[in-house]
Amino acid sequence: MNSPGVAHGHAAGVRLVEQRAIEGAGHRATAKKRGTEAHALLVAEADDFERVRQSLAATVQIAYDQVDFSRGIDAFLTGMSATSVYAICHGLEEAGVKSNQGIGMTEQLLDARSLFLTPNTTTIYVLMCVNLKDGPVVVRVPPRALGPADDADFRWVTDVGLTGPDKGAGGDYLFIPPGYKGAVPATGFNVAKPLGSMPPYITRPC
Repeated sequence: MNSPGVAHGHAAGVRLVEQRAIEGAGHRATAKKRGTEAHALLVAEADDFERVRQSLAATVQIAYDQVDFSRGIDAFLTGMSATSVYAICHGLEEAGVKSNQGIGMTEQLLDARSLFLTPNTTTIYVLMCVNLKDGPVVVRVPPRALGPADDADFRWVTDVGLTGPDKGAGGDYLFIPPGYKGAVPATGFNVAKPLGSMPPYITRPC
């Protein structure tokens, strides 16, 4: 037969075991809850990361699209002047005015239907395309002319006529192609050296 002290100790031990079991269960429940919360946090963070990734990808694409668009605008604006010169010379060719062989004169005032880049709508134009592919070309400018000679990209080369070296008296203009190594007369010509090989000669009577 057990003594009262032994019975009391046994009961205390049982209660201790039960208490520890309860505490263990609580700890496990807490750990499980924390694990669930941590998992949920990781999932939320992953979702946030994916949204950020997608947002960044969309932003990068927008940036590339803008670069492409800007380059397209730049290409259009950069090529506009050369396209205009080509259209002028091509139009003269279609009308039977060959490069280095003749001039064309507008029958009427120019208007917006022309592919001329910046036409003056209050005057008659005299046009000639000069091709320096085969060497220098001389253009004889009549008296009282007024206008420029531009290169194939519509860049100014020289003025002719009233604002040019001939001062409105007329004269011979010698156009020298880029890289030309031959002799150039020291007198008798107004020498011009365009950057390209196909400058249009554009003038108007005064």
